Amino acid sequence: MALRIAVPLAGDDFESEVSEHFGRTRRFAIVDAENGEIRDVRIVEFPFEEHGPGDIPNFLREQGVEVVLAYGIGRKAIAHFEALGVQVIPGIGGKARKAVEAFLRGTAESDPLWKERISEGREHKT
Repeated sequence: MALRIAVPLAGDDFESEVSEHFGRTRRFAIVDAENGEIRDVRIVEFPFEEHGPGDIPNFLREQGVEVVLAYGIGRKAIAHFEALGVQVIPGIGGKARKAVEAFLRGTAESDPLWKERISEGREHKT
């Protein structure tokens, strides 16, 4: 069974960390998987300097994405994805490649404290 997965990247390539802040990322790994194996990976730049509600979900859905693995992602973004039929799994961190591999094996673990950690990060930066 074929599946297309998107992961927001903190860096430039698939070996980068998953971005902690979904809405601030500029790059996504778009991963094509089949029968639990990674078949292809493309790095895609988000084409807009600024974005509004629904822009990222619409962009990724246009790319054929069916699943999004993210760390910190807002409930409005999740609702936009769900309305487009895209599954979102929040709280997924670490290296992007390892996150996708774990998801495909069925062993990906969502950080149950991701909301608190993102909130703490915002407080420390202000």
